[in-house]
Amino acid sequence: MACPYRIERTRRQKTNQKRRLIIDAGGSVYNEDIADWSADVSSQALNYATSPYSIGVSSDGVYLLVHGSLSNIIFTKAMSTPWDLSTLGAVATSTAEPASSSVTYGCWFNDDGTKIIIAAATLISEATLSTPYDVSSRGAYTQTTIGSWQGGAAMSYDGLRMYSASVGAGTQTITEYEMTTAYDTTTLAATGNTLDISDKISASGKPEDIVCGSVGTNIFAITDNGEVHQWTMGTANDLSTATYTGQSPPFTLTSTFCRAAFDRTNGRYLYISDPTLNDVWAYESDRAN
Repeated sequence: MACPYRIERTRRQKTNQKRRLIIDAGGSVYNEDIADWSADVSSQALNYATSPYSIGVSSDGVYLLVHGSLSNIIFTKAMSTPWDLSTLGAVATSTAEPASSSVTYGCWFNDDGTKIIIAAATLISEATLSTPYDVSSRGAYTQTTIGSWQGGAAMSYDGLRMYSASVGAGTQTITEYEMTTAYDTTTLAATGNTLDISDKISASGKPEDIVCGSVGTNIFAITDNGEVHQWTMGTANDLSTATYTGQSPPFTLTSTFCRAAFDRTNGRYLYISDPTLNDVWAYESDRAN
């Protein structure tokens, strides 16, 4: 299992039934007729991972980064055509997951693929890679203790902000963190900006993941009951300026533990993993930013 996208979701199941998620790079979520939109949809079985809890994609669209929760590994697969999930190859490289990180809520490469970052429930782990995008070349993990990330985690397009969605008794809140150096989670600190999303998330749902857009002005919350909500920030990467934009029509989830990754380079592609089916799904907007 992330955004300036309109979302309507498609999944291909063994019955060949389809659900569709359409992404609008224009910056809003619309409850309109999907006939006005098109989306290229593909899926790939990840096979090597047991329960893909988190996924990320490199800035050049070549490498998919995956955390296999039950197999306790971090691994990569390469797309021979950038961003095209149908060209996903075999496992390229793999490494052990960080300590105390069997369940994660986000994973990312930095811009040049020389670092990986993994967000677990209360820990952020990072490691440098001596060979770009080769996770088997990583050094030791550095871990930073942080608050609850149990409703998902998102990274801004420039690597200077992170967002967490926490789930409490009757409350769902997005919290903003900043890094003084891009992708350096050892400098991570709360900005003091939070966003209460409880009044927008239905009583029967909770956030499973959040994703940011490619220009820093949009953030989405994907819930376990198939809702997708969008907030727009008047000032990029400033959660205090966020206002609610809208909700997509609900889609049906096979698993309540979906995780999302977003093309933070072009603002055009969204990938969603399904730990139950052991699959990842790709969606493409018909309009780029």
